[in-house]
Amino acid sequence: MKKFATFIFTLILINYTVAQTATDSVRTTAKILFKDWKNGNTDALTAMIDPTAKSSLKEQITSSFFTSIQAVKALGNISSAQALNYIPVKVSKGYAVFIPFTLNDKIYTLKAYLANVAGKYQIIKPVAFINGIIEKKATDGMTLYKSKCFSCHGLYGEGMIGPNLSDAWWKYAKTNQDVFNVIKNGKQGTIMIAFGNYLKDDEIHEIMIYLSILQGQKIKAGKPKEGSIHKRLLKNLYLKRN
Repeated sequence: MKKFATFIFTLILINYTVAQTATDSVRTTAKILFKDWKNGNTDALTAMIDPTAKSSLKEQITSSFFTSIQAVKALGNISSAQALNYIPVKVSKGYAVFIPFTLNDKIYTLKAYLANVAGKYQIIKPVAFINGIIEKKATDGMTLYKSKCFSCHGLYGEGMIGPNLSDAWWKYAKTNQDVFNVIKNGKQGTIMIAFGNYLKDDEIHEIMIYLSILQGQKIKAGKPKEGSIHKRLLKNLYLKRN
């Protein structure tokens, strides 16, 4: 029984390692894509498109690349855009990668689909620029966070005198509702005050959407882990599009 349990644990560990390696590769590819998108580098884009794709699809991908650039140029200087994170989501034929980024103190999203083609991640669908309700809520949440939270938790949730909010480890929360309650009611015996005295419920939720974007951010290294691990906490608030 002990040997069987060890075998199962080993399989789980191998699967986790493979999955983690895949998502790391996707994040790296997405990072390159974002950099080339900012620079309008079509040569690099062409090299990243699935080589087995039909020419019509390649044209759609290239067209979407330029369309998204033009949409952002209408809003500001695209070269000043800063990616907040690279968030891969497993889909049937690969990964949908959400790249939330800031431009002129507002948050927008670049979305790409990547698949493993002969050991290399390639773009397999048109690139989308998204400026929707979630982006607007995330922008409001970022503004509120910078006003109320960053002095204790850091600009990217990395933690300062307060705990790291960008990793999967939580001291006082197991659910999203717990996070909401701590923000609203504070935590007795800590420096966390009750922000329900200063913020509406909708504003607290907007901060949580911004924190959702920061989960797993690599911009700034965070404080050491504290509490217990809850990998799914907050993650889907930004990704939930319904």
